[in-house]
Amino acid sequence: MRRLVALAAVAALAAACSPRGAVPLTPNAIEQMAPTLGLDVTSARRTGIDFVRAYAEAGDDAAARLRTFAGTRKLVRWAEWVGVQVEQFRGDIVGRVDVDHVSFLGFVRLGEAGGGPFGAQLDLDASVVLTFDPARGETVQRARLFHGPMTLFRRGLADWGVVDVFRDGVSMDGAIHLIDEPASSDGLTVELDSVFAFVPEWSVNLVITNRTGSPVSLFPPEAAIVGPGGSRVEGQGGTANLRRVPDGVRRMRAIVTFPAVPDVEGATLLLPFRLPRGRGRIDFAFPLGELLSLAEPPAASPPPAPG
Repeated sequence: MRRLVALAAVAALAAACSPRGAVPLTPNAIEQMAPTLGLDVTSARRTGIDFVRAYAEAGDDAAARLRTFAGTRKLVRWAEWVGVQVEQFRGDIVGRVDVDHVSFLGFVRLGEAGGGPFGAQLDLDASVVLTFDPARGETVQRARLFHGPMTLFRRGLADWGVVDVFRDGVSMDGAIHLIDEPASSDGLTVELDSVFAFVPEWSVNLVITNRTGSPVSLFPPEAAIVGPGGSRVEGQGGTANLRRVPDGVRRMRAIVTFPAVPDVEGATLLLPFRLPRGRGRIDFAFPLGELLSLAEPPAASPPPAPG
């Protein structure tokens, strides 16, 4: 049974109900906020705590609650793929969260040269330790550190969505690359949905449709990010559904993980899908260096579209 072990939090904030969904509302002007100032400050701090708690609890609800705190299209997509990872893991995931402190720094205007949506900034110091206990194999622990500024978007009274937060020293907004690049060959369609360029591990997120007439397989060590000089970084893991992609499946979501890559200029992502009984393979090559840039400065992506 997947569960959360909460080591530390602010009791009064933990008891408060969570914010509503991720649909953005028209924010009030700053001068209209005086009567609700205390409520907005308290709810913004609570959102910071609830966000990391929801991440730790993603094993319980396939990241459903985590999605409610996403205030941008990038973070919505990230939360969806956290859900895919949870659903594909064969075993239990236990999250332990420790919130050292969360401080309210002030209200801000987001983007558009200071005239954009109304937001707030927090200083967050929290950690999440995830214990992966597979049905077969050894238990593994991974720690995620949320330390530094967190930026929020005000969706309504006491209702905030997360725009950006630093995880393991990296801006999540800057590390999430939405790509949506499809390729097709011999009845197999693979869409490179997104790349999460976190440290120490990248997530390459795929959407697969198989009309080849037979199942196909992708073995992560055969996938690779190849540099212009021939350097090769092999895949180190992947979701269980890559072992057998059934014929007729439509828009199956799967993940291949790689060690973090320092540079993608001129790099190519190679994905060789094998046909059964030695019938060969179907190769895909995505020009990774053209599809994303690690040099892009972190900048908050737009709020998700209503609906």
